[in-house]
Amino acid sequence: MWVIPRGRASWYENLSQEQRVCILCADDVNPEHTSVTVEGIAEVVEGPVRLIGRTKEIADEMAVRYMGPDGPSYAAKTADRLRFLVKVAPTRITSWRGEWHPRYIITEADK
Repeated sequence: MWVIPRGRASWYENLSQEQRVCILCADDVNPEHTSVTVEGIAEVVEGPVRLIGRTKEIADEMAVRYMGPDGPSYAAKTADRLRFLVKVAPTRITSWRGEWHPRYIITEADK
């Protein structure tokens, strides 16, 4: 998994203290969409850099995936700003559908 944080993103500073990360992708508006939690180890691959080289290639791939063919033009607007390329190597992936993952629901039997 790739993440491209801004040069002054506060969570990036935390990576120097702790490389373990957890990323949650959930849609609270449409709970029928699949949600996923990715736990892993983060590694800074490049940065801080402007949107060039490998960082630009990955940013463009993301932009096309999430915004369509014109997505790279969105990223180009801030190409001169510094950012990092962070690789997250997953150690655990959990996915579910619905509002809450079943492990978080307390039932009468749990009380």
